[in-house]
Amino acid sequence: MNRKGVAPALIIVGVLVVLALGGYAVIKSGEPQAVEGQEVDVKDVQGAGNPIVRSGNVIEVTDSWFSLKELEVGVGDSVTWVNKQSRVSWPASAMHPTYTVYPESDIKKCGTQEKDETFDACKGLGFEESYQFTFNEVGE
Repeated sequence: MNRKGVAPALIIVGVLVVLALGGYAVIKSGEPQAVEGQEVDVKDVQGAGNPIVRSGNVIEVTDSWFSLKELEVGVGDSVTWVNKQSRVSWPASAMHPTYTVYPESDIKKCGTQEKDETFDACKGLGFEESYQFTFNEVGE
């Protein structure tokens, strides 16, 4: 796949990793366990109006890192972010503070009828809270 074929979702996940690490003064050691394809309890999935999916790609946000270093998603794939740290975590499209890199995303849509189209949790997630987003756009 050439550079033009890279899915926006891959870029977004990479940017999220960089943004999360930018706030850390010290990175704790330890190897997080990948949970790709893990069964998800319905009560744990709080999508922004998206249908609840019982299984899928789960990314745990921990004090030391994301549980997955890389995740490739296709059209229609859902990803769930679960905050496993004591600090607030805010999954969203890049670039802070507008969150407009993913198509149709914009922080201005939070609190509107269009919020389900935007890759933005529209709030910080507390410990054990989760956010689910379904990627419906094809990469360029």
